[in-house]
Amino acid sequence: MFSIKYLLSFFVLIHALFYCAAVSNGSGLDLNIRAPESPPTGHGYGYGRRCRNGEKRCNSNQTGYTECVRGKDKFVKCRRGQFCVMLNGPNAMCVKGKNDKYPEH
Repeated sequence: MFSIKYLLSFFVLIHALFYCAAVSNGSGLDLNIRAPESPPTGHGYGYGRRCRNGEKRCNSNQTGYTECVRGKDKFVKCRRGQFCVMLNGPNAMCVKGKNDKYPEH
């Protein structure tokens, strides 16, 4: 009959062999379960498009524009009977008149 010491040392040896095999071939096995999952890193991870203060851009329906305020976009809706037009550079404004592109506005 096998003794407890013999069985325990056998299982420790088998565990060590599996550990070495997993580490050597890089199987992607997470052997350190308690390690916190680190977030992915890289250029621009976790950040949206950065805007420059004062920059304005029309939305796709030309019903308003987004204005950059302190690094964040803020939507400004055009009044009734107005639509958004882009000016020179990163600038937009609401003007009076009919929008031929989106007549329901």
